[in-house]
Formats: sequence, structure tokens, C-alpha cells
Amino acid sequence: MKLLFVISRFSNLFVFIKKAKKRQSDFQDLWRLLTAEEHGEVLFYGKDKKVILEQWGRAVGDQNKKQFKRAFRSASALFAPQWQEIKKHLDAWKKYFKKNEKLLYQVLSAIEKINGLKKFDYKSIPIYLVSVPGGSAHDLGAWFSWTPNESFIVVEIPIKLKTPNNFFPLGIVSHEFFHLMFRKNKKLFSEMINEAEKSKKLLTKKAKGMPYEIFLEELLVSSFIPEGYMSERFLEIPVSKKSTKRPDDLFDWRRYIAATMREIVKEYSDNKKRIDKVCLKKIVREIKNPLPAF
Repeated sequence: MKLLFVISRFSNLFVFIKKAKKRQSDFQDLWRLLTAEEHGEVLFYGKDKKVILEQWGRAVGDQNKKQFKRAFRSASALFAPQWQEIKKHLDAWKKYFKKNEKLLYQVLSAIEKINGLKKFDYKSIPIYLVSVPGGSAHDLGAWFSWTPNESFIVVEIPIKLKTPNNFFPLGIVSHEFFHLMFRKNKKLFSEMINEAEKSKKLLTKKAKGMPYEIFLEELLVSSFIPEGYMSERFLEIPVSKKSTKRPDDLFDWRRYIAATMREIVKEYSDNKKRIDKVCLKKIVREIKNPLPAF
């Protein structure tokens, strides 16, 4: 298996504009123009240079074209001197992922089985590596875009973050692939939506602004990886002990559910058992009645 890790100058330029807009007034206008369309941010990944430029043109419209070109030239000029350093850094990360690709594939193959898939087309999922300013080891982030016609993953890597001697980043990438595989199984995804609907009031309260069905999906995926048992099984990252406080934010809930779900997730993972309503209902029960402090 060959995963498609992509280092795109244009996607990194977009991130540069996004991060710098607080310091540059021209960038604020440019950012507004580039993201004028709903979900505009996803337009700047998953495509080649020509297609991205065409999308930018449609996003800003004819009436804003001059303003766009002026701000874009300014952003490009500031970004150009940094690109070689950024690319060198991202190349090192791409090498890290390629070096550990066999192990990553083992994790993804197990995730396929858990999601009830016989074959998943990995080559159709670009993994975009983008640089973000500052940060530490805990700031490595990732997100996914999913549509019926096109999906991709974005890994956001702090410019000062060196490649590690552990496998934690593989868990981050695996987490995003888990989301995509989970949604690929339409029946399974529908079961999750139905379970979320039954506990809509509860989940909405705990999610604190996040859509309640996305909150449940996030906790389900995290209970397997990277906080959950699959990281322990494949990546030498032990599941955290149960928290000494009741969960409050999403990070707390991810760790808490991973800890309380460890044994049932172990059963599903070790036996290649497909996620089902039993697993989903167990998570909802844990959200409804979190255990007292240990």
C-alpha cells in the first residue's frame, strides 16, 4: 500500500494567510474573500495549482478581483522567503510517515475490519501536510474533509516540531482515516446518527456548541484511536487511566471515554468485530452517567 502524502505550496500559502490575518490588515480582506463561500476553506486542498486558482477566482467574484490580486501578491511576497524552510521541514515529516508506513497500514487494515469494510481505497485520499507557526508536540493537529465525491486529510504541523521517536503521529492520521471509513459504511454511520438522535438533549448539553451527532462520532473514534486501545495495541501508547475529575471539555471526554471503553474496544479490536449499536449505546451510557472521581 502506498499512501498519498502531499506537500502543496498553495495549500501552505492558504494556511499562511489564515494564520497571519490577525497581523496584516490586507490579509483580513483576503481571508474574507477566499472564504466567502460556505465551507470555503476546503476549496484549497485536494486540487492542483490550476484548479485552486480557478476556485479562488470563483470565490472572490469579479467585483473583488482587483482587491484580491493586490492582497494575494502581498501575501505571496511575504510567504516566498519562508517556503524553502517550510518545505524542508515538511519533507522531513513526509519521510517520517513513509518510514513508518508499514505500521500505519497495519493499523488502518484493522480499522477497516472494525468499520465493516472489505476494501478501502487509500490512494484516493490525499494527506496534505501543512505548516503552522509555533506550537509544541501536543499541537500536532489533523482534520478530514468528507464528501461523496472527494475526501482528503490535512495534517497541521508546527514549524518548530521535529519528527518524534514515537508513533503518536500515526495515531493522529489513523484517527482521521477512521472517520472516513466510518462514514464510508453508510449503514453504520446511519446507526450512529439514530443513536445520537435518541439522546439529542444530553449530547447537545455535553457537546458545548459542537453538533451533537459529531460529538458522539468523535468520542466513538477516539475510544479506538489515538486515545484508545488501538494505540496501545499497535503504537505502544498506553490508554490513560481514568480521570480524577468529571469530563468537562472535548479533550476530557475523549480521554475519559477511551479509558472507560478500553475493555470493550479491546474486544472489538482483537476480534475484528464491527462496531454496532451495543458499542454506541455503551458510549452514550458513559456520557449520561460518568463515574465519580477516582
